[in-house]
Amino acid sequence: MTRDMPSWLTPTKKENVFRISILAQPGAKVSGIVGEFGRALKIKVLSPPVDGAANEALGSLIAQILGIKPANIRLIRGMTSRKKIFEVTGIEAGEICRKLVV
Repeated sequence: MTRDMPSWLTPTKKENVFRISILAQPGAKVSGIVGEFGRALKIKVLSPPVDGAANEALGSLIAQILGIKPANIRLIRGMTSRKKIFEVTGIEAGEICRKLVV
């Protein structure tokens, strides 16, 4: 499956643990996935980039779309940047692609 993965999805050495590169657009009018933007997946969220609100909203939105528990997703890079990397556990690459591709 690795060869067919989009550039924004990277496997780790652990089974069913993947990293998703996100380009965040906080303070949007509507939350949702915009689409691929370079080597990242662009996602809009309503929350402003204040006190981590947008990061929390991104994590919650991704977890909701993937149908996983919020505990199975964590921000590992980009706390104060629009470019972020989230680590997702407990779901296969095919499911991630199927559910996140617009």
